[in-house]
Amino acid sequence: MKTRGRDLAGILEQYTRFVKPATESFVLPTKDYADLIVPRGVENTVAIDLIATHINEILIERSLRRELSAEAALLGERAGEPPVTVS
Repeated sequence: MKTRGRDLAGILEQYTRFVKPATESFVLPTKDYADLIVPRGVENTVAIDLIATHINEILIERSLRRELSAEAALLGERAGEPPVTVS
């Protein structure tokens, strides 16, 4: 408070007049459509690391599938067979 030259009354007024209404109008309604909500947001490094690891694993798996599919198609062409898809 001191570093920004504000007092408690001013902070509470700003929160009541601007922050809380904006949160209720714009942030809270979008929670209904969220696939995932991380409690404490950016401070929750454990949850963020878990999510990032999971996404990376999915991307690696997709990349490997594409490589296998391309190799199978190439092998099929060499053998004169129709392309094979890997799902």
